[in-house]
Amino acid sequence: MKKLLKLKRSPFPVFKYDLKMKLSTLFILAALFSMQANDAYGQRTKVTLDLNNVSIGQLIDEIESKTEFEFVYKIKDVDLNRTVSVKVNRERIANVLNQVFQNTRTTFNLNNRRIYLVKRYKPDVSPQPEKYIKENDMQFSVSGAVTDENGQPLPGASIIEKGTSNGISSDFDGNYSIEVSNSDAILQVSYLGYSSQEIAVSGQSTINVQLQPDTGKLEEVVIIGYGSTTKEKFNGAVSKVDSEELNNYSSANFEQALSGNVSGIQILGNGKNPGENSVIQIRGLNTLTAGTNPLIVIDGNPLSEGSSFSSINTQDIESINILKDAASAAIYGSRASNGVILITTKKGRQGSLKVTYDTYYGFQDRIDNFELVDAYDAALFDSDSRNFGYVSGGPGRSISDDNATRDANGGGKRSRVPGYLQGYLDGQAGLTNTNWTDAVFRTASQQNHYLNLSGGTEKTDYSVSFGYLNQENIIMDSDYKRYTANVQLNSEINDHIRFGITSNVSLVNSNPTGEAGWSNYRLSPGAQPDPSFSIILMQPYYPIHNSDGTFAIANQIDDNNDNWDGPISENTVAQTELTDFFERRLRVFGNAYVEVEPWNGLKFKTSLGGDFNSTFTEFFAPSNIGNYRTPVANNRTQAFENNARRENFITENLLTYSKTLDKHTFDALLGFSYQEESRFNTRLESNNFADDNLRNIAGATNPSAIVGRSKWALESYFTRLQYDYDGRYALSGSFRRDGSSRFGANTKYGNFASVSAGWTLSNEEFFPEDGLVSFSKIRASWGQTGNNQIGDFGSIALIESDNYVIDGQLIPGSYTDTSPNPDLSWETNTALNVGLDLGLLDNKLLLTAEYYKSNTTDLLLKVPVPQQSGFSESLQNIGELENKGFEFEIRGNGFEVGDLRLGFNANISASQNEVLALGEGQEQIIQSNGGMGFLTKVGGSIAEFYAYDIEGVFRTQAEIDAAAVTPLAGTEIGDYVVRDANGDGQITPDDRVTLGDYNPDFTYGFGFNLNYNGFDLSAQFTGIEGRKVSDRMVYYAESGEGFFVPSQHYFDNYFSDRNAEGFFRRPDFSSFSSAGRLTRSSSLSVYDADYFRLRSLQLGYNFHESVTEYLGVDFLRIYLTGNNIFNSTKFRGYNPDALDTRTNNNQQTLTRGWIQSASPLTRFVALGLNVKF
Repeated sequence: MKKLLKLKRSPFPVFKYDLKMKLSTLFILAALFSMQANDAYGQRTKVTLDLNNVSIGQLIDEIESKTEFEFVYKIKDVDLNRTVSVKVNRERIANVLNQVFQNTRTTFNLNNRRIYLVKRYKPDVSPQPEKYIKENDMQFSVSGAVTDENGQPLPGASIIEKGTSNGISSDFDGNYSIEVSNSDAILQVSYLGYSSQEIAVSGQSTINVQLQPDTGKLEEVVIIGYGSTTKEKFNGAVSKVDSEELNNYSSANFEQALSGNVSGIQILGNGKNPGENSVIQIRGLNTLTAGTNPLIVIDGNPLSEGSSFSSINTQDIESINILKDAASAAIYGSRASNGVILITTKKGRQGSLKVTYDTYYGFQDRIDNFELVDAYDAALFDSDSRNFGYVSGGPGRSISDDNATRDANGGGKRSRVPGYLQGYLDGQAGLTNTNWTDAVFRTASQQNHYLNLSGGTEKTDYSVSFGYLNQENIIMDSDYKRYTANVQLNSEINDHIRFGITSNVSLVNSNPTGEAGWSNYRLSPGAQPDPSFSIILMQPYYPIHNSDGTFAIANQIDDNNDNWDGPISENTVAQTELTDFFERRLRVFGNAYVEVEPWNGLKFKTSLGGDFNSTFTEFFAPSNIGNYRTPVANNRTQAFENNARRENFITENLLTYSKTLDKHTFDALLGFSYQEESRFNTRLESNNFADDNLRNIAGATNPSAIVGRSKWALESYFTRLQYDYDGRYALSGSFRRDGSSRFGANTKYGNFASVSAGWTLSNEEFFPEDGLVSFSKIRASWGQTGNNQIGDFGSIALIESDNYVIDGQLIPGSYTDTSPNPDLSWETNTALNVGLDLGLLDNKLLLTAEYYKSNTTDLLLKVPVPQQSGFSESLQNIGELENKGFEFEIRGNGFEVGDLRLGFNANISASQNEVLALGEGQEQIIQSNGGMGFLTKVGGSIAEFYAYDIEGVFRTQAEIDAAAVTPLAGTEIGDYVVRDANGDGQITPDDRVTLGDYNPDFTYGFGFNLNYNGFDLSAQFTGIEGRKVSDRMVYYAESGEGFFVPSQHYFDNYFSDRNAEGFFRRPDFSSFSSAGRLTRSSSLSVYDADYFRLRSLQLGYNFHESVTEYLGVDFLRIYLTGNNIFNSTKFRGYNPDALDTRTNNNQQTLTRGWIQSASPLTRFVALGLNVKF
């Protein structure tokens, strides 16, 4: 079978050490199979041919039909239409091919069953001086090894003496030996997919050559749904990130390494804890209320939404392929409207046992812009807020009034000025000045260890890896430990049957921190504390510890409750350290397959996969710490235990057929898939224990239990047909039919189709061969995908429990709130993609441009129904959404200046959505979160910030009295001037305006890599422009309400007698009028979140082979690596990439950009070591 693509190389390292023999016993499965290396098939096989006037293409077909040889080549390197006559009897294949390709542009490399047809180097026929020829007219022997960038052997590499036809191929172990004409000859070394090198012999008898990847990459294999192809033949929009790029960013989660590397991808919503999932967004938003997550497939296993990414060790990943357009993703049907991410883990390679060990150790710290005031500034702010609130509360009041007078005038606790502030106001040194930010955050350590054992023979390959990650959270008293193991085994039983297994096991033990909400920093039952949020409630006048070293418990609560009011929260450091919160997650997933190839080109593959998750969580808060407004004396112990289990099974059957007839190549796929998932959850909780040391929930006085179960299933049939003519014209079409248990009884099944076409202009005869442009292709695709992320029971009426009063008695009962919808179906996304691919300078420079446009119909929205129906709302398919954008990428590699090698990349992308229709008679949806409004309307974008526009501050009563527009009720001196947007002379909710949205105008990234004499330097930058966010923590700290510790930015810029030009409202602890609280829903709490960031930086050194030979290792590298080394942004919060992920999908999308709880952006620097045996 001809394969017009680059196949994976098959290194076979030399077996040197007894240590490897011992380590090989770790892989017991390998002992079940015969793993002795056989004599090279290509060296012993002879062929008999009797052909007259046949084309090269027909000759290849004949050889493949009679033997087990496979030909691999690029069409432009072989004249398939040239006719030859061949008559041989039991002749070695090498002799036959030498005869066929003599004096042509094509030569060959023979590697067992694979024959690589490659372009022959043009002889250098420039004349040499006669004297030189005579003096050097002798044979000179050169030998050595050819390896890849990682020191792995490259069998079948071409070694040619420049200017001659004298050449050989490296053997199974990458070794070669060649007789050249003289000691000053030049060797040309090449391998498919790698940059060629010219090396002067200069009298050296041993020359080892290390080739670097050619990231022109048109012939590289890319993974698509249920198969693979090459970028040169593919018509869809796919981006590939390989393991080398992934490992430049050190993270517990693989998705973090994608940011800035790939156009059209945004990584959002950093979690509070290491290992928490980020939000992956591909090409903007295509839904309003359904899920926005892409489908993730690992080694053929589709993961269900909500699956943890951190259980996948990034170092186990070989490549990530991102399917971005509908034609690429439609083969996954109802789950593909948000794109598809295909992850392939590392497999073994032919050769003796190779052992790789990688480790790094480093530290991370915060690099955000959020800064609170110290105790002296806080005292001035506290005094101002109480004074301003008091004097504005009525006539005859004065700032000079003492607390007794204030009480007599009805001022209350919030008008009193605490006596302990006076020392701070006077500037007295040595007073308590607690930096709660420094107490809560720390410089956190992180260490990682990774061990991989791999190898194989011609028939069997294996890979086994083990990983350990220990990462402290920068938030106190929180850490994360992960243990992983991965096993890959693939084997050929004979020439027709293959099988394999993949297994991944992960165990995570963590002590998480909480996510802020009123419940969390109040520590209500079952809610763990969030110290990173609570610091805005921690007044710096109060110490963390008493003089005897014990925690200062409930001081702030007791003091403020009794005397002053204010931030009435517990010591957040004590609350965090004395509260226990532990989580253990065990996950096992993988699959097994058997593939049968009854005859050449026809394959049947059946597989069975599973994904099993078990999560145990326990929480305990003792009674000896206070709670929000609750001192220790009134507090109770709180505890819960939660056991969650998820079981997912999938079975797939695939039938594929590939055939080449002259210039026509056909690839067909027919498949069936069935996937089923069950989830179980049991929660026990109590808040009343007899003693803090008796932590058994069963022993509490009022334990309760909650039990939940759910299940879904998906049945699918799919097919795909690909056609290629002469490497010039390519067509592809796919069809999938999905049946889902999540949808209505009348609409269980849906159909999803796609078509694509491509024209490779550079393979046309009219295209110049030696011009600047070496590759040119235009392509287009159309397809339909679906979105089934709506929960398991969206189409049926759910029963809720409640109590009813009947005849004066409380009777337990049940009711249904949402009406059933038997016609409920998935959202359908119809998308068009047009792309242009260009290769310049012999594909050293690759450019890709994409334009896409998609329409999502049958949006899933809840609509109200008549009350007489007995229901309040119904989930229905209504509405339409448009999403369009562009992407541009440029990648260069193989540029050399002396010993310096350079590669680079750059990308830019933009997407814009527009709501085309909502429900009948509905033109807009207004949502709110934390006081901030969000508008989604027909003709507008999703979740635009919808708030009052602030024009300034009222600085005198005269300005208020003279205002042309009636101010908001309760407006006082120092409150905000609001723009009368609709011009009706008064400020009402109709004056709210749109202020941008979370979706940026564009995103960009660029990077480079340099290599020089063993040193390498790589960097990746990323940035966004045009994003808006509203951060709850920031606007509390800038609200001036007096209840929260102010930020330094607010303190330096609020209007007061000391700062007449201040643009923030003056602080007022007594007034909570509409005007006073306007910060929460105004333009002042919508922030620019643009940034420019040095995302990753790595400097490494690969030791010379003289050092590695002395140490007895094959490869040794040290490196210094860093993440987020530099970050430039005006955003004053923790992280401009943060996103609220606590709420359901509906709330997340329709209030997108509101940040409830974030963690600071962190900088990470580590020193690492990589060694191979």
